[in-house]
This record gives sequence, C-alpha cells and structure tokens, in this order.
Amino acid sequence: MKKIILFFISIVILEASSSNIQTDLVGTIVKIFFPEETISVFIDDENYQTTKKTTIFNLSSTCQDATFYIIKNIDNYINNHCFNQNAYILTTNYQDYKKHKNVLGAIFWQKGRLNLIFRKKRLDELYLHLPNKYNKYIE
Repeated sequence: MKKIILFFISIVILEASSSNIQTDLVGTIVKIFFPEETISVFIDDENYQTTKKTTIFNLSSTCQDATFYIIKNIDNYINNHCFNQNAYILTTNYQDYKKHKNVLGAIFWQKGRLNLIFRKKRLDELYLHLPNKYNKYIE
C-alpha cells in the first residue's frame, strides 16, 4: 500500500514539475524576444498557461490584443484575424509548425521530452536574433 501511495505522489510531483518547466520556458522565450518590455501574450494551450503573476508578460484574454502567441491549433484562429504579418507565433503542435510558414517556432513534447525549435527563415523575416546559446534550436 505504501508503494502505491508513493507511486501516485511521484506522478503528481512529476506532473507539477513538467507544468512549471513549460510555463518557465514560455517566460524565458518571451524575455529573449522582448527583454526590456512587458508584453501581452495569448496562450490557448492549457498546458502552457500560468496563473502565476509575472513581470515578464501579461496574459491576454483575446487573441486580437496580444503581441506574442502560443497556440495549440492555429487553424482555429486563422479566420479570426488574430495574426498580422509580423506576429510572433509559437505553436505547441509540431504539425502546425510544419504546415504554417508564418510560425516562428514550436514547443512540443515528443517521446517524453520537451522540444523547442525556431524557424531560421522566420527569425530573419522578423529581424530577430537569438543569443548564441539558442543556436542549437534553430532549423
């Protein structure tokens, strides 16, 4: 019985820590692109949303008011005129990353690991430069 309880406690701890990793990663990415300002971020993927008060970004309740987007399914927002030509869009779905060329990058889980990738062409179009330590995430 003790082993079963310990097992469930371990699962809860791992789940909580992966959620923190995801939300911390979002904050880090926003800070890379907007180091000096607090911006509005729209997040539609519940796995990446945070309830913590942050000074790095403000959560936007609508996609029209945001500067930066973390989207689970981009097709749900294409016809809503949420994104302009210079939108900073990260997707949490690798298939959306491959399908939509206006996506800046992707954050997604694959084989139990959190993956982060950025599209070089989109970075160049938006005149964005990542710090050298992030070069391994550019494709």
